[in-house]
Amino acid sequence: MGGIASAGSAVPDFLGASRKGGERALADRLQRAVDDGDFVAGTDAAALARYLMAVTEGHAVHAAAGVTREELRASARIALTAVAAMVEQR
Repeated sequence: MGGIASAGSAVPDFLGASRKGGERALADRLQRAVDDGDFVAGTDAAALARYLMAVTEGHAVHAAAGVTREELRASARIALTAVAAMVEQR
């Protein structure tokens, strides 16, 4: 076995904790937006943060694999449409 996994658990643990910390911070901010009425009542801020992190992390993987900027923008537009469906209309 090679790579990060063979280097012990310090690096993967650090990366996992860092990613989880970013997701938690995003969830906290989204919860404030839910509380302020910016999203439809009952929006699950933690699930929304997890979704957004998955999309952005997936985009990073695709970009590294050579997907074009326009292709990434096309999938980002779909993700934004999904999020927009949860935004409270004022």
